[in-house]
Amino acid sequence: MPLVRAIAKDIVELYQDLLARHGRLQEMRSRNRRSKSSAPAAYREEVEQIQLGLTQDEQRLEAYVAELEALGVIVRDRSVGLIDFPSRIDGVDATLSWKLGEPEIAHWYGVGHQADVRSPLSPSLLDGQNSGANLPMGDAIVFPGIDQPLPQTPRADSPPPA
Repeated sequence: MPLVRAIAKDIVELYQDLLARHGRLQEMRSRNRRSKSSAPAAYREEVEQIQLGLTQDEQRLEAYVAELEALGVIVRDRSVGLIDFPSRIDGVDATLSWKLGEPEIAHWYGVGHQADVRSPLSPSLLDGQNSGANLPMGDAIVFPGIDQPLPQTPRADSPPPA
């Protein structure tokens, strides 16, 4: 979970930054259109540099998302770091849900249900003593692609080991 948490944090921060920079770029373009004058070369170069930086950071954001998807999880909402873990609970497809800032995975929703309506996980389910509240009976939770040991691969932006 520490790797998922770190990547989710990077995604949220970069996503928010990209939104702000896109807004500033739109404002610059709007001001230039309202002035009805041809843009000076310096202005055009500044806009091109901003656009290049946005494109590079958008690619970096997609790389972060792909890194999580390679772990078998789904980035549901980049703005808040909502992450889904496709799972099986007693043989029934379900999705465990975690959001950046939450200490652990503590929510779920059934396949075909709205992702924005997360139900709390029953603590007894995680202890193998499911009370049946909100979940199928039993105690087996499986994370396809997650239950197997994950290879220890460094993040693309992490320094090489010493």
